[in-house]
Amino acid sequence: MGIRYKLDLSSAAKTLASQGRIAAQRRVYINPTQAIVAPIAELRQDAVDATGDGDEGVITQEFGYSYPAGAVGTHMIVVLDSACASPDGNVVVSFDVTVAGGGTDTATATFALPSQAANQTRVFPKGMAVDLVPDTDATLKITAITGLNGITYGAVGTLFRVLAVPAFNDSSWVELKRMRSFNGALPSPAPVDIAHNFDSSLDIVQGREVLPSLSGSQVAAGAYDDARRYNGTTVALMVQDWVDGRTLVNTQVFGGVVLGAKMNSGDGNAEQTIDLDGMIREFALFLV
Repeated sequence: MGIRYKLDLSSAAKTLASQGRIAAQRRVYINPTQAIVAPIAELRQDAVDATGDGDEGVITQEFGYSYPAGAVGTHMIVVLDSACASPDGNVVVSFDVTVAGGGTDTATATFALPSQAANQTRVFPKGMAVDLVPDTDATLKITAITGLNGITYGAVGTLFRVLAVPAFNDSSWVELKRMRSFNGALPSPAPVDIAHNFDSSLDIVQGREVLPSLSGSQVAAGAYDDARRYNGTTVALMVQDWVDGRTLVNTQVFGGVVLGAKMNSGDGNAEQTIDLDGMIREFALFLV
């Protein structure tokens, strides 16, 4: 597997991807060395058209390239920072970039539904992510984003974030073995009801987001080899769903996670487990 998180599935794999899943199909990886999923830029869409001529968006904040130039495995992605309905077509975001070696290119991120999705309505959730790679040579690492080239389709007010993450195939990802459960509370707005007299829900509005957090359980295997080794540290986590144990159909990345790990000892034949909890700074969901 290469640097990209989004994979090209065969027809048979696409059928499997639509099946129900069980907990045993989930694998969790931890990355303590490239823990901060670094923000590179934020942008906002100001208009909608089908040409992508550069007039549809603006980079509202640019953080610069946060990783050292020689860092191994860093990879850029574009994440929706708000939900987006795009009835006219897939959302395409194009950037002008500098690549390793000093050359220039364009790089394109396309938000599209996988063909196996029964509902093909172009409604994309907050947190959906797409790989950002150079258009001419996808093997080159992007070292800088020099400008926004254009946004095709989408919706006015849509927010995007460009993040630097460890590459999908980077050796710094280490699997957490013997995981029993993993749950992530994603950053979603809380509904707030505004009452008037006896009407308890005169208005229902979006409130402040629920704090994104995670919890999980792992069978203890020695403090050097289970999650206790990372207690109190900031890490990145990658969660994968594998249908039939052989076909990867879904990947989530959690970045800037402050992780807690506590021993939980049962009685007699009960398993000793490590209870995980943490707060999530960045979240990305890749649909394949």
